Amino acid sequence: MDGRSRTPLRERIFAFLWTEARPLGPYEITKALSGSKARIYPNSVYRVLRDFEQAGLVLPIASLKRYIVSPDPPVRNWALFACTACGEVTAVPNPTGADDLHALCREQGFRPQSLVMECLGLCGNCSA
Repeated sequence: MDGRSRTPLRERIFAFLWTEARPLGPYEITKALSGSKARIYPNSVYRVLRDFEQAGLVLPIASLKRYIVSPDPPVRNWALFACTACGEVTAVPNPTGADDLHALCREQGFRPQSLVMECLGLCGNCSA
């Protein structure tokens, strides 16, 4: 996290994502972090996750409506492989199709900020 965006809520959310090491949704995060100290609201969690995504700190898994910590924040192009049996998600940087998709975006006058491709299926362990 950059210095200007460090708040107790952001630090708690990032630490929770980091320690869980599994895809988490905003409502799971809200429920887990809401306690007797202070209530956390889903819209606050959504805002923080959006900011983290823009900073490259988390990767959204749109089809699962969950997020994972980015293995390498400067990398902006990812392929995500999500196992529908065990829930494991593997992130692979710079998929070969990223350049083609970026070129297609430019042809359409669209300027992408990041690119995430998703594949749902069975991981090596579950398909064995």
